[in-house]
Amino acid sequence: MSINVIDDRKVSLSFSEVTQKEDLITISKVLSEFTTEPELNVSTLSEVALPFAPELDRKDIFMTQKIFNTIHS
Repeated sequence: MSINVIDDRKVSLSFSEVTQKEDLITISKVLSEFTTEPELNVSTLSEVALPFAPELDRKDIFMTQKIFNTIHS
């Protein structure tokens, strides 16, 4: 999760696939304490899978060398 302050009235939030509804509730509570906006009603949110553009699918061979597939940190 990433939070970026745009200016004194705006922030930008970026989420990943591991972001949970509980995370959104926490962020909403914190933001509502510092603004006049009410807390977000998370139950009104829906999970949506964005369409994938097939033309962006990789067709070439990429990072198949042994080093990329055997050593993990």
